[in-house]
Amino acid sequence: ADRILELKDKSFTEYLGNYDYYLEKRDQIKAYTNSASSDNKNVSDRSSDQALQAANDSKSDWKAQKELQAQKRKVQNRLTEIEKKIAELESEKESLEKALADPVNSYNSAKLNELTSKLAQADDALLPLMDEWEQVSEELEKY
Repeated sequence: ADRILELKDKSFTEYLGNYDYYLEKRDQIKAYTNSASSDNKNVSDRSSDQALQAANDSKSDWKAQKELQAQKRKVQNRLTEIEKKIAELESEKESLEKALADPVNSYNSAKLNELTSKLAQADDALLPLMDEWEQVSEELEKY
């Protein structure tokens, strides 16, 4: 569930969030209402206004939480994408290194130059990806 509707004492309250979020906010409102009732100062008016304010705050909290989760998913997806590209490049490098070590290719200078050039290109492509992976990983740690 991502929305809870509560009908209590002829009033209607909407909580934008899951059930755990509803329980947390309901307990906060109840605690606040109880502390206000102990003051005995216009309890019914004040507590209902404060309960509405708390419910509105909970909507804002929930929206902010959902936006944060969306940003986190976006960063995680980008990290997964980068890791996939890194794995592909490392696999390509490994196959190029095996080809360079193959004795059959040792007599063909054109083939050796081609393999060396491709290996250098793979290395050049890998370095920026590693830097980006590090940055995205650090960004993900913030969440």
